[in-house]
Amino acid sequence: MIDLERRDGAVLRIAHRGASALAPENTLRAFRTAVAKGVDLIEFDVLDLPRGPLVLAHSDRLDEVSHGAAAGSVRERSLAELREVAPELPTLDEALEFFVDEAPELGLHVDLKLTTRLDELTSALRRHGLERRTVVSSFHVPS
Repeated sequence: MIDLERRDGAVLRIAHRGASALAPENTLRAFRTAVAKGVDLIEFDVLDLPRGPLVLAHSDRLDEVSHGAAAGSVRERSLAELREVAPELPTLDEALEFFVDEAPELGLHVDLKLTTRLDELTSALRRHGLERRTVVSSFHVPS
Protein backbone atom coordinates (compact mmCIF):
# COMPACT_ATOMS: atom_id res chain seq x y z
CA MET A 1 0.00 0.00 0.00
CA ILE A 2 1.25 3.49 -0.80
CA ASP A 3 1.77 5.70 2.23
CA LEU A 4 0.17 9.05 1.42
CA GLU A 5 1.86 10.79 4.33
CA ARG A 6 5.49 11.81 4.06
CA ARG A 7 7.75 10.82 6.93
CA ASP A 8 8.60 14.43 7.71
CA GLY A 9 4.90 15.34 7.93
CA ALA A 10 5.09 17.67 4.92
CA VAL A 11 2.56 17.76 2.11
CA LEU A 12 2.80 14.97 -0.44
CA ARG A 13 4.11 16.41 -3.72
CA ILE A 14 2.50 14.96 -6.84
CA ALA A 15 3.65 15.87 -10.36
CA HIS A 16 0.64 16.06 -12.68
CA ARG A 17 1.60 14.50 -16.02
CA GLY A 18 5.18 14.80 -14.80
CA ALA A 19 6.48 18.33 -14.43
CA SER A 20 4.14 19.41 -17.22
CA ALA A 21 4.62 23.14 -16.62
CA LEU A 22 8.36 22.70 -17.21
CA ALA A 23 8.54 19.97 -19.88
CA PRO A 24 6.16 18.32 -22.37
CA GLU A 25 3.46 16.47 -20.42
CA ASN A 26 3.46 12.68 -20.11
CA THR A 27 7.05 12.37 -21.36
CA LEU A 28 10.11 10.92 -19.70
CA ARG A 29 11.64 14.39 -19.84
CA ALA A 30 8.73 15.68 -17.73
CA PHE A 31 9.24 12.77 -15.33
CA ARG A 32 12.97 13.48 -15.00
CA THR A 33 12.23 17.15 -14.36
CA ALA A 34 9.71 16.17 -11.67
CA VAL A 35 12.28 13.94 -9.98
CA ALA A 36 14.80 16.79 -10.03
CA LYS A 37 12.21 19.00 -8.31
CA GLY A 38 11.80 16.45 -5.52
CA VAL A 39 8.29 15.07 -6.02
CA ASP A 40 6.96 12.05 -4.15
CA LEU A 41 4.64 10.68 -6.81
CA ILE A 42 4.11 11.15 -10.56
CA GLU A 43 0.64 11.07 -12.14
CA PHE A 44 0.44 10.12 -15.80
CA ASP A 45 -2.23 9.14 -18.31
CA VAL A 46 -2.48 5.85 -20.23
CA LEU A 47 -4.24 5.53 -23.60
CA ASP A 48 -4.67 2.46 -25.78
CA LEU A 49 -3.60 2.32 -29.42
CA PRO A 50 -5.85 -0.11 -31.32
CA ARG A 51 -2.89 -1.03 -33.56
CA GLY A 52 -0.21 -0.90 -30.93
CA PRO A 53 0.86 -0.69 -27.32
CA LEU A 54 -0.47 1.30 -24.41
CA VAL A 55 1.05 4.80 -24.49
CA LEU A 56 1.16 7.85 -22.27
CA ALA A 57 -1.40 10.40 -23.48
CA HIS A 58 -4.04 12.50 -21.77
CA SER A 59 -6.55 12.15 -24.59
CA ASP A 60 -7.09 10.98 -28.16
CA ARG A 61 -6.21 14.49 -29.42
CA LEU A 62 -3.05 14.40 -31.49
CA ASP A 63 -2.38 18.12 -30.93
CA GLU A 64 -1.92 17.38 -27.20
CA VAL A 65 0.41 14.42 -27.76
CA SER A 66 2.43 16.20 -30.45
CA HIS A 67 2.42 19.48 -28.49
CA GLY A 68 0.88 21.31 -31.44
CA ALA A 69 2.88 19.69 -34.25
CA ALA A 70 -0.08 17.75 -35.72
CA ALA A 71 -3.86 17.46 -35.53
CA GLY A 72 -6.22 14.52 -35.60
CA SER A 73 -6.68 11.38 -33.53
CA VAL A 74 -3.97 9.54 -31.61
CA ARG A 75 -5.79 6.22 -31.87
CA GLU A 76 -5.93 6.41 -35.67
CA ARG A 77 -2.14 6.14 -35.94
CA SER A 78 0.44 3.47 -35.28
CA LEU A 79 3.21 4.03 -32.75
CA ALA A 80 5.69 4.62 -35.58
CA GLU A 81 3.39 7.24 -37.15
CA LEU A 82 2.89 8.93 -33.78
CA ARG A 83 6.60 9.11 -33.11
CA GLU A 84 7.07 11.00 -36.37
CA VAL A 85 5.11 13.93 -34.88
CA ALA A 86 5.62 13.14 -31.18
CA PRO A 87 9.12 11.67 -30.83
CA GLU A 88 9.01 11.82 -27.02
CA LEU A 89 5.80 9.76 -26.76
CA PRO A 90 6.58 6.90 -24.35
CA THR A 91 4.93 3.53 -24.26
CA LEU A 92 3.63 2.32 -20.92
CA ASP A 93 6.51 -0.14 -20.67
CA GLU A 94 9.07 2.62 -21.27
CA ALA A 95 7.46 4.72 -18.54
CA LEU A 96 7.42 1.81 -16.10
CA GLU A 97 11.08 1.08 -16.84
CA PHE A 98 11.80 4.70 -15.88
CA PHE A 99 10.26 4.14 -12.43
CA VAL A 100 12.29 0.96 -11.92
CA ASP A 101 15.61 2.31 -13.20
CA GLU A 102 15.55 6.05 -12.45
CA ALA A 103 12.93 6.64 -9.76
CA PRO A 104 12.87 3.60 -7.45
CA GLU A 105 11.49 5.59 -4.49
CA LEU A 106 8.62 7.34 -6.27
CA GLY A 107 4.96 6.39 -6.32
CA LEU A 108 2.95 6.13 -9.52
CA HIS A 109 -0.57 7.40 -10.17
CA VAL A 110 -1.89 5.87 -13.38
CA ASP A 111 -4.92 7.74 -14.76
CA LEU A 112 -6.73 5.50 -17.24
CA LYS A 113 -7.89 7.01 -20.53
CA LEU A 114 -9.10 3.61 -21.68
CA THR A 115 -11.78 1.10 -20.74
CA THR A 116 -10.29 -2.06 -22.25
CA ARG A 117 -6.94 -3.87 -22.12
CA LEU A 118 -6.81 -3.47 -18.34
CA ASP A 119 -5.19 -6.91 -18.14
CA GLU A 120 -2.22 -5.50 -20.08
CA LEU A 121 -1.88 -2.66 -17.60
CA THR A 122 -1.95 -4.93 -14.57
CA SER A 123 0.43 -7.41 -16.22
CA ALA A 124 2.88 -4.61 -16.99
CA LEU A 125 2.76 -3.29 -13.42
CA ARG A 126 3.42 -6.79 -12.09
CA ARG A 127 6.15 -7.53 -14.64
CA HIS A 128 8.01 -4.40 -13.50
CA GLY A 129 7.30 -5.07 -9.80
CA LEU A 130 5.44 -1.77 -9.36
CA GLU A 131 2.00 -2.85 -8.15
CA ARG A 132 2.69 -1.91 -4.51
CA ARG A 133 3.85 1.61 -5.51
CA THR A 134 0.91 2.32 -7.82
CA VAL A 135 -2.56 3.79 -7.52
CA VAL A 136 -4.86 3.58 -10.57
CA SER A 137 -7.77 5.93 -11.22
CA SER A 138 -10.43 6.23 -13.90
CA PHE A 139 -13.67 8.03 -14.74
CA HIS A 140 -14.95 4.64 -15.93
CA VAL A 141 -16.23 3.01 -12.72
CA PRO A 142 -15.98 -0.65 -13.88
CA SER A 143 -12.31 -0.13 -14.73
